[in-house]
Amino acid sequence: MRLRTLIIKGETDTDLDPSLSEQSWSEALSLAEKLGERAWANRARGELGLIAFLLGDTDTAVVRLGQAMKVAESNGDIPSLVRWMTLFGDGYFQ
Repeated sequence: MRLRTLIIKGETDTDLDPSLSEQSWSEALSLAEKLGERAWANRARGELGLIAFLLGDTDTAVVRLGQAMKVAESNGDIPSLVRWMTLFGDGYFQ
């Protein structure tokens, strides 16, 4: 239940305060790894990559998001890929 709450909080915080979202997703990553939830751990890594973009750290963002996308693709995590590619593309467009 705590993991799900952190995920929802992280998604909400991304729109409001990326720094706060980074804290939520970092905690979600730690908990997901502890619980053995590999898919959610990877999702958290990808979200941390997006947050790095929002905070202006493009080098970190490219590495984190690129790695998370590779894992998501190999795991068949289509929803994560769609989300990340959409936001990534939107960022390029702007």
